[in-house]
Amino acid sequence: MLLSVYLAVKVDWKVIADGFSGVHPIEYLISIGFAVAVSCSLAGKYLILIKDSIIARSYGELLKINFISRFYALFLPSAAGREAARWYQVTKNRTGRSFFFFTIVYERMASLFFILGFGILPFFIQPDYPESIEALIPRLWPLFIPMMGTVLFVLILYTFRMPGIRLKKILKKIFPVNAVETIMQKFPDGRVSVNTFFLMMLLSMASQVLFIARLYFLFRAMDLPLSLFEAAWIASITLVLQIFPISFAGLGVREGALAYIFVLLNLSPEKGVVVGILFFSQMLILAGVGWVLNVLETEN
Repeated sequence: MLLSVYLAVKVDWKVIADGFSGVHPIEYLISIGFAVAVSCSLAGKYLILIKDSIIARSYGELLKINFISRFYALFLPSAAGREAARWYQVTKNRTGRSFFFFTIVYERMASLFFILGFGILPFFIQPDYPESIEALIPRLWPLFIPMMGTVLFVLILYTFRMPGIRLKKILKKIFPVNAVETIMQKFPDGRVSVNTFFLMMLLSMASQVLFIARLYFLFRAMDLPLSLFEAAWIASITLVLQIFPISFAGLGVREGALAYIFVLLNLSPEKGVVVGILFFSQMLILAGVGWVLNVLETEN
């Protein structure tokens, strides 16, 4: 909300409108290509996670569902809305609902690990930033450290059997036994093998690299003097902010965050807003594909 207020007060909307005239179409289309590649990678991750489970979905079906969920996510709160739409689309036959819920959580945690990692790493590799950015870094630690701790805890809990068993014992001492059993009996002890864990981490890293490339080529499309390192941590911050369900499809939060970050980098906040709107336009294109696939599926 505060970012949206900042956006409305601080930027010149006429300058934003003029900013679209200088966008290079080739770089913009390359960026869209990376966006599609991220969707393909995500479908592959879910195919690995549901292998040998009661959910029978092919790679093509998961890829189609990914596009369809993007369409419904336009009308739902941020990232949570897209995952809710995905859960419904995959489990419409009413089997494996609890299983796939945990699958979504696991995939999101694996992705968040690299979102956070790529967000912090550039500051150590390339430490020469404006003083405004140097001042921003200490403010990020209280957000990033608890989130990374939670991510690692969940990944370990899903991958190894013993932590899950011990967690049940701890919870039974704190909460009523029946309540714990109701929640934890569906928890998949040791469901994710160590091999699957490392494969998921590899694919999650690849997905984040593709996402960074997507944002970097948007910067290139606007002739912005920003490197891949800067694209990495900017992508991380904007993605983390969009996790919180405080806007529809991240609209306003993303643009406001980019405007604020661009000011810290001594760039025009209007250019940050234009990047955010261009990013949203790509979301609309992918959602449009999802809408067509949804209509065809309904007709069939």
